[in-house]
Amino acid sequence: RRDVLLSDADALWLADPFPHLSMANAGIVGSRAGYPFKALNAWGATFCMGFIFFRGSDHRVRALLPFLTHPMREDQTDFNNNLARIGLVWD
Repeated sequence: RRDVLLSDADALWLADPFPHLSMANAGIVGSRAGYPFKALNAWGATFCMGFIFFRGSDHRVRALLPFLTHPMREDQTDFNNNLARIGLVWD
């Protein structure tokens, strides 16, 4: 049950993000994106896989493991479409 932060290889970190992430009351924290369009239309924004944090202790994140551990053709499109398909609701 470890926390996982995915970041693009070409990202330049100017400061440690973990103090800010530890304050967030969320299982998933990510930067905003504008595709895929199906998920964008449902939510108004999508997850950008260039920066996304998964809190390992969150039961909702553990429920997503089947979507995170199988091969994807295009990570951002597949991840967001899978979340939309299972009926993710933002709270």
